[in-house]
Amino acid sequence: MYFEGHDAALSERRLAAARLFVPLALLQTSFTGLNTAQAVVAYDESAFATRALVDRIGPAGLGQLLQDLDAGQAMEQSLERFGITFAAWEADLAQRVGAKSRSAGVRP
Repeated sequence: MYFEGHDAALSERRLAAARLFVPLALLQTSFTGLNTAQAVVAYDESAFATRALVDRIGPAGLGQLLQDLDAGQAMEQSLERFGITFAAWEADLAQRVGAKSRSAGVRP
């Protein structure tokens, strides 16, 4: 999503207005089973989470992260390279939009 040019700030504002946050683990799969409203939330959160991560680890870090993922590392393990736990990153994102982590009806 970082490379697609999505407006992550707009996504963050929409999530904050709705006070929604989907557990990130649910966003690691296909969105094909989601209805339109769920897909909009999932895309907004994906854009927001991606931008927040790049802001934290930088573009070079994003390259390293993508290489780790391509090599088969789990996201949780890949984030540890940057001193970030998956749970702490997820909690920070949820707090930024004023929501507790919850499923919001989105299923894997």
